[in-house]
Amino acid sequence: MFMNTKIRTLPSIYAKKVEKNGCNSMFRNCLTLQEIPSINFNITTGETYAFSHMFNNCRNLRFSTTLGTTETKLFPNLTDLKSYACCGMFANCNTLPRIIAFDKLRNIADGAFASMYLNCGGLSGTISYDFSNITVGKSSFANMFRNCDNITKCELKFGTLERCSCENMFMGCHSLETAKVEFVDQVVTSYALTHIFYDCNALSNVWCNMRVPFSFELTHEWLLGVAKNGIYHHSSLINENLIVRDTSSVPEGWTCTVGYEMGGTE
Repeated sequence: MFMNTKIRTLPSIYAKKVEKNGCNSMFRNCLTLQEIPSINFNITTGETYAFSHMFNNCRNLRFSTTLGTTETKLFPNLTDLKSYACCGMFANCNTLPRIIAFDKLRNIADGAFASMYLNCGGLSGTISYDFSNITVGKSSFANMFRNCDNITKCELKFGTLERCSCENMFMGCHSLETAKVEFVDQVVTSYALTHIFYDCNALSNVWCNMRVPFSFELTHEWLLGVAKNGIYHHSSLINENLIVRDTSSVPEGWTCTVGYEMGGTE
């Protein structure tokens, strides 16, 4: 609709229904667009490609203060995201200051968040997401924060994951120093974390807490290209007091510790 135009501001947006491809690339390449005003997509289901690339390459984009200064909620009632619903939604938005919240989300289909914040250099500090009560599809988070160079820490909590769910999720985040990953009482599939931190060459502290049985291929190649020296803190509580270690993917030069509980003292 507005793709490649020179608009600077938008009116308030409210929608009760968005069809498949409904907002796909709607504001893509609007290089002069500076502010997202009050937006309320009052929907429960995000259809396939509904918001895909909606603001892709809006390089001066920021959120209005009416959307909050710490949390931004564009989808207050959203429970289900279908395939590629938000793929590339904010990709290449260099000035975007923060991520958006999904408080009621319960199902994420294949690729729904893929490349959502790709190359968003304005994102900084800690990225925190709790997906522990959400069913996740294949490649749902692939490249989600790839090349976001100012993120320094991530805190992730997962339940169900599929093969390659998190592939390249933080790839090329060169300021990322600390990662905390927790798995709770759900199902985790082999290779779900492949290359999640690929080429994060400052990453030197990783906490991994698993509370359910898991495949030893879960963390396959997830720490390729990280710092040469670091600390890997790992605990896995399978039968109450039984602790299982998997250090097969820990880089040479790293120190391994065991029994750390998430939320403790670093």
